[in-house]
Amino acid sequence: MRSSAIATAIFIATLASTSTAQAQVAGVGQDLHFVAETNVVGPGNQNMALCHLVENWVMLFIPIVTFSESYAYAQNRCDTDSYIPLDDRRVAYEKSIGNLPMDLSDSPQLSTGIIIKNAIVGLIAAIFALIFIRRKYQEIIRG
Repeated sequence: MRSSAIATAIFIATLASTSTAQAQVAGVGQDLHFVAETNVVGPGNQNMALCHLVENWVMLFIPIVTFSESYAYAQNRCDTDSYIPLDDRRVAYEKSIGNLPMDLSDSPQLSTGIIIKNAIVGLIAAIFALIFIRRKYQEIIRG
């Protein structure tokens, strides 16, 4: 009973964190998270924002696990589907010419909240796997 309450709470918390870019039933999708404004001008003379490009494994519209991919430039404070990905070398170059802050890491890191969510999802998956294995083992023993 207690484990179903915990699973429900996690389900609701994760559902509340979904964005429109993640709206798919199941699969793998990408999302952009705003990092900082830049002075880089993109198409249409609009300023580009620095974004953190992440990959989400989605199930029932909920991002189950999130992985860091790279930084990216995007318009509209990262609220868009189009972006320019930046690899580590490009980030270092953009920092050297002053387009990005020098204290920015060359590779983006996931936030503590996302890391904790990934750990909780992994723990829940391990618990369900152990329960499944235990039940199968008991069925085999009972014959």
